[in-house]
Amino acid sequence: MSFTEQDLKKQMESFAALREEFSRLESQEKAMRKQLGLPEQGQKKTDPASLTPELRKMLEEAETEARRAGEARAAQSRPAANSAAGGGILGGGRRNIVRL
Repeated sequence: MSFTEQDLKKQMESFAALREEFSRLESQEKAMRKQLGLPEQGQKKTDPASLTPELRKMLEEAETEARRAGEARAAQSRPAANSAAGGGILGGGRRNIVRL
């Protein structure tokens, strides 16, 4: 299968959508950091054991949501499975045999 101009266009559209999603998430992160009184850039490491139960619960919920969204995105990008048994070309199992 060759890479066509249509494939490039689809890839560029997907990239633009991912860039937009990243920008949205980045602004959401900045708002959350401001709300919690954390620095705008995540330079300071926090020990998970020192978090309050409320913050720990919020962190677990955010991780769960991010994992779910990541799995959904990965499922969308997987190529379709070949319907032929063994993943080969149909009728390609025997040499010098042409099926009509």
